[in-house]
Amino acid sequence: MQLFIYGDELWILFGNTPSELFTYITGIALGNIAGETVLNKEIKVVAGITAMTMWALLTIIIEQLSLKSPMIRVLFDGEPAIVIKNGKIQRKAMALSKLNG
Repeated sequence: MQLFIYGDELWILFGNTPSELFTYITGIALGNIAGETVLNKEIKVVAGITAMTMWALLTIIIEQLSLKSPMIRVLFDGEPAIVIKNGKIQRKAMALSKLNG
């Protein structure tokens, strides 16, 4: 969970956002490609390195796009929930964010 204070509002972004999931899946995919390259004798090392490079470039491009484009960022990270506004707890936002309090 990440907390951001913007003016008199408290924004909460929860862990396990889609971008964190994407990073996790990318790590698994790169490890799988590396493992298959090392263990499978039918796969040439150059092909494995090429595949890992392509996957890494795809990941970097997607990460950069999410940094530059607010629309893509919302797609990957979602909208933050404002749970305290003007010093008042926003119960509806808390319920939508599956918080109690």
